[in-house]
This record gives sequence, C-alpha cells and structure tokens, in this order.
Amino acid sequence: MLPLPAGPPAPYKLTPYDLGEDFLADGPWMGGWMVFADGCETMSIDGQRNGRPLLYARDEVEARRVFYYILWPNLIVSVHPDYVLTHQAWPDGPNRSTVHCDLYVEAADLGTVDVSGAVEFWDITNIATALVVGLTAIAPVLGPHASGLVATFPVYVAVMAVFTQRHQGPAAAVEVLRGLLAGLFGTAAFYVVVHLAIVPAGIAAAFLLATAITLGIQAIALRRVRAMSPGPIEPEPA
Repeated sequence: MLPLPAGPPAPYKLTPYDLGEDFLADGPWMGGWMVFADGCETMSIDGQRNGRPLLYARDEVEARRVFYYILWPNLIVSVHPDYVLTHQAWPDGPNRSTVHCDLYVEAADLGTVDVSGAVEFWDITNIATALVVGLTAIAPVLGPHASGLVATFPVYVAVMAVFTQRHQGPAAAVEVLRGLLAGLFGTAAFYVVVHLAIVPAGIAAAFLLATAITLGIQAIALRRVRAMSPGPIEPEPA
C-alpha cells in the first residue's frame, strides 16, 4: 500500500510513508489513508491542485488525506482530494495482463480544469512500476546469476532523477546522481564484505559487519557530498 521512498517530489515526499492508517476491512477489500506533507495539496508533479476543486473532504482533516482501496481481485482505487485514480488489471492471455489506469474528475469540471500535473506524476510512477515488474518477470528466464546483474539496473535512481529534474531543474538532478555515485561505494563495500565473511563468520556476523562498514562509508560520503554541494537549489519556475 505504501509507496516506496524516492526523490522529490516522489510519493513519500508528498505523503510521508510513516503517516497513515489501514482500515479494518471485512470482505474482499483492504484500504487505508495517508497524510499529505506540509505544503502539499494532492499527488501531482508539484504537489498542488492548481485550481482543481475538492471532490469530497467533509472537513480540513479529510482534505489533507489520500485514500487507497484494493478491491479484489483486480481493482485499486485512489481517492485524492481533487481526483480519483483507478488501476485495473485484466487478463490478456494465460501469462499476461493489461493494466488500465484512469483518472476521474467532477463531470461538471471536465474540460475546464488542468490535470496535466497529476497525469504526468502518475505516468512517471507507472513507468517506474512497469520497469520493476518487468525486471522481476524476466528473472526466472535469466537465471540466478544474470538476475543478480539485472537487479542492479538503476530503476530507483532513474525515477529519482526524473522527478527531481522536473521539479527542481537539471542542477538538482545532477546533485541526486552525484549523491548516488558517492553512495555506491558503500553498496559495493557491503557486498564485498558479505562475500568475504559469510563463509568463515556466518550469515549474521557477515551482515552485521557489512552493515557497520557500509554505514561508516556512507557517513563519509554524505559529508563529502555536502561539502561539494552548491547549496539549496530552488525549484525552477513553471
């Protein structure tokens, strides 16, 4: 239910993943709500409704929430303050499904409100999800070794860079990629330590040692990146 953390203005920047609750479902459904971060009004590329009126919101508390529902077996409904989004999967053969994503606004506002920011936000999110699902789907075909290599494909950071470039401009996207490059030293160290220590020391000790070394390297990398950073980067005007 909760979106994975990513760069601004990715889902967790708009709705922090540690704020929200699940409903106590009775029947073939589940759902919950999340709270918008300060300064955000909805899930869109800039976090703003941009003139789109509220659809429901009985009070200010509800106006600050987005509601997610899964209706088994194939429908996800996301109720935002200013629009409703659905993802519905339909079988398209024995080993294939097609996912339809639709965005709805108040009928009276159709053609008079600008939903491009919301559409762009979910286009990027859906593409990132499709890449992750695609990599997962081909893993059995590739085998364990090739799957491990494919798993390093930078889907996560690609989404971060796109969101950041769109929201804050090319300079901010460069900072994201620079931070990734510095962080990869810690990632590489983690795998090297696990590889060398897992047989003589055991799984638990190898992972604890690798984690400790990685945290140390990441702390040094973070200090270096901050020292090289030009400072806060303001969003580019639309």
